[in-house]
Amino acid sequence: MTRYSQLFLSACLLATGMQHARADLPFLKELAGDQELPGTYGIGIDLLNLRQDYAVQSVEIGLPGLVIPDPSVLDVTSKVEYIDIKLDAWVFPFLNLFGIVGALEGETAVDLSAISLPQLPIPLGTIDVEYDGRVFGAGFTAVYAKDHWFTSLTATYTDTSLDGNFNSSVETISLQPKIGMRHDRGAWWVGATYLNSEEAHTGVIDLGIPNLPALPFDVVLESSEEWNVNVGVQVQHNKNLHTLLEVGFSDRTQILTNITWRF
Repeated sequence: MTRYSQLFLSACLLATGMQHARADLPFLKELAGDQELPGTYGIGIDLLNLRQDYAVQSVEIGLPGLVIPDPSVLDVTSKVEYIDIKLDAWVFPFLNLFGIVGALEGETAVDLSAISLPQLPIPLGTIDVEYDGRVFGAGFTAVYAKDHWFTSLTATYTDTSLDGNFNSSVETISLQPKIGMRHDRGAWWVGATYLNSEEAHTGVIDLGIPNLPALPFDVVLESSEEWNVNVGVQVQHNKNLHTLLEVGFSDRTQILTNITWRF
């Protein structure tokens, strides 16, 4: 069974459990007055494509005489493709809680060409770290709405169990403040994303230099730019089916699409 099949099966089982365990949610629904509330429960699929630069917190290569006094001289870029199943519930009219189970594939390139070694006749090259794994996370969205306007804050924490050519780990915390306008068929907004990602990779690398053996390697990375700007739109096709597209730009670029069924 593939990773994506496992995600789909897990989501179906969890959604069935939610349906049978339905409580009288959301609590305090009278706070919404005469405003129409969305379906209490949701099951959705997120697809994310993300590219960002990293800052090097620390790097160690087991090569005698190699000293990296300023890790900031190293250029590091990361590309990630990500899919998850997201289950959520409106606990209060203003508070949505969610959990996610996902999978990702990523590639991080660490450019070592800025490091000079007098004892080597050629410069160091780029280390490509490829990885994939499972993602687990949870978070909340808090919303305030008035007439046709709304503002919201979404906070998410994810932890990733990785496989690849290194012993790798990724932890991410994100915050998304938004302000926008809603209407009968959906909503649009502008906002920002704070993304604090930390990657750690440990293993043995071959630098591709003749007569030089594979070397131990340890690097810790973090997002070089924690904030970027995003714009998005959500379309409510009917009472149950919702789709979303959000684009982030600046030094970090991202494209997020979502399909959710609410009930």
